[in-house]
Amino acid sequence: MEVMFLPKFSVEECYCCPTSVKGQCYNSTSCQECGVGYFQSQPAQISCLPCQKGSYTGETGSTNCTTCDVGHFANETGSSSCYDCSPGTFQNETGQSDCVQCPQGQYQDTDGQTSCKDCPKGTSQDHQGQPSCEDCRPGSFQNLTGQSTCLKCPPGHSQSANGSTTCDLCPQNSYCREPGCVQCSLCPAGTYGNDSTGLTECPACRPGSFSAANGSSQCTLCSKGFYQNKMNKTKCEPCAIGSYCSDDGCETCGACAGGHETRELNSTKCELCLRGYYKEEPSTERCRQCKDGFYTTGEGSTSCLECPRGYYCPNPWNNPITCPDSSTCPAGQSSPIPCNVPFFSPDRTTYECRPTEELIALIAGVSVGCKLLRKGY
Repeated sequence: MEVMFLPKFSVEECYCCPTSVKGQCYNSTSCQECGVGYFQSQPAQISCLPCQKGSYTGETGSTNCTTCDVGHFANETGSSSCYDCSPGTFQNETGQSDCVQCPQGQYQDTDGQTSCKDCPKGTSQDHQGQPSCEDCRPGSFQNLTGQSTCLKCPPGHSQSANGSTTCDLCPQNSYCREPGCVQCSLCPAGTYGNDSTGLTECPACRPGSFSAANGSSQCTLCSKGFYQNKMNKTKCEPCAIGSYCSDDGCETCGACAGGHETRELNSTKCELCLRGYYKEEPSTERCRQCKDGFYTTGEGSTSCLECPRGYYCPNPWNNPITCPDSSTCPAGQSSPIPCNVPFFSPDRTTYECRPTEELIALIAGVSVGCKLLRKGY
């Protein structure tokens, strides 16, 4: 016998159907079936009951409701069917009114599932209820499943690809100082890599050396005649005039000793002071020319000699010249002093010219003494 009831939304008074039939009632003319989503398990009732959340009935005239299976839910009363759990959710119990969001580190990409999947290696998910996981971005990695975050590549490593499970060591002569490098940088000029991998810093070139290009494996020693007194430099400096460097790798240039000098930049050795020039002490100064009335006997002098009495020195690089007749040459003289007529110089080494009559007296063997040179002569 069919189960009958008054239509769902009718408010008219009904008469109970025969007690032998469950759910029947009389609506002035007949008894009717319970609609989908409703049931009546007792006879002689005036209405049907809605299925509770988490259950349903898809047929008319039902005497009970069916519990939603795992992976499904019914979130309203009077449901005629259960719904699949949507992607990003799951349900592992029967008779549920909703689904559970997948936790962080998991996902679900299919409808009606009873569990979520762990995010695979190289991915992560930091939100709940997601249908997919996100690839680890460049500069990061994940080598475990079911993780909510990716890890930054450690210093000395890099990763340029998406979805990576590892990071790569920085190649030779390159470095990464901070975590999360997408690409390692070449060791900058002024540093070197020593052909090492996984560097977090590139060592600086020490004084006496340099590197001119990025990615250098070694620093280059300064060449002879050049120096570098600081670290982390890209070139060496030439030794200044007056200094020198005779070896590779100079940190400073040396001062030339007394009697020596350099005449050009980046000199590798000192040269003797030229004749007529001198330098007293070790220094970076040039040799100096002897002043008038002084001279040197050769190269490499540390001092100048005063031109002796009876000689004159017209330039400092020649030997003294004998004072000529009728002239006087005191010490330190650059040119002879001629005697004016009627005076003469009986001795080139004297400081005065004498009257001519004294010359006659000298010839006659008569000593007349010495007279001072007249004023104006």
